Amino acid sequence: MSKSNQLTRHTCGGPVYGRITPGCPRCDERANGAKPRSWGGQEYEPTGSRGRALRARSWQAKVERPVRVQFDIWVSETELSALRDAEPSRQLRVKHDTGVTAVPARNAQAAIAQLERDGEYVRSVSFPVATTSHAIHAQLRATGLVTVADYLTHPDAFVAYQPERLGS
Repeated sequence: MSKSNQLTRHTCGGPVYGRITPGCPRCDERANGAKPRSWGGQEYEPTGSRGRALRARSWQAKVERPVRVQFDIWVSETELSALRDAEPSRQLRVKHDTGVTAVPARNAQAAIAQLERDGEYVRSVSFPVATTSHAIHAQLRATGLVTVADYLTHPDAFVAYQPERLGS
């Protein structure tokens, strides 16, 4: 006979928030001082301290290693010239009615004007970046936005990345 078949079982469905149900065989054992069961060498504690311990360990692991966040920085019409002057070869993604066109920043204004002449509606202009900076993460969480000025002021906080599919 296996050990699991020898154990007293709950007939109440198990304790909810650590509350013991009178008349349940396992709850009665626990009320009389029986130890909590253990799985994998760790005791199950209905008070939730095990869950708190696991969450604390996973939070520690997250704090110790940098988290890489990938996102697009949207470029406004007023920011385009500053970006073009600072990084003329930066590849921008121009999203329009029929797709996405990749153009270098130095040619972006001409490409946008051509798309508009062709009757296309330009939806957005952006470029992909990645960061592990805690300050940038905090700003993204707070505002959901990182401006071109932030990027140009702190370029060492960002890493350029190439998404799998850029479009054409």
